[in-house]
Amino acid sequence: MHSLRKQRLIILSVFILFISFATGLTFYGLKEKVNFFYTPTEARLAIHELHGKFVRIGGLLKPGSVKRKEHLLYFVITDQANEIQVVYDGLIPDLFKEGKGVVAEGKMHGGEMNGELLTATKVLAKHDENYMPPVIKNKIAS
Repeated sequence: MHSLRKQRLIILSVFILFISFATGLTFYGLKEKVNFFYTPTEARLAIHELHGKFVRIGGLLKPGSVKRKEHLLYFVITDQANEIQVVYDGLIPDLFKEGKGVVAEGKMHGGEMNGELLTATKVLAKHDENYMPPVIKNKIAS
């Protein structure tokens, strides 16, 4: 009877250890895949942490900032307080319009001397900000 209880305790301990390990591994794997974006202000505050990392920067497409040079597209994402320069090589979505919402995904480069630059691999145009959750809308507007 005593060894049966000990055997059950060992099996339960191994099972809990296995589940804990699997859960930890899952969260570690998803850490980089979290689907949110930094505003330009947040990105500038964390520029040293973000340097060379894949990030999403979201805000408004600054009017007058869109420029084409050969096959590259240059534009600025703003949150009305700070700006991030973006360079992109690819097709732009139909909703990509000045003054409208945009999210760019790519690697962050730069620092205090040469400014922040996002080399984008994907650009997403967002629908009208009137349909955004209030928390996100306030982040962009402030």
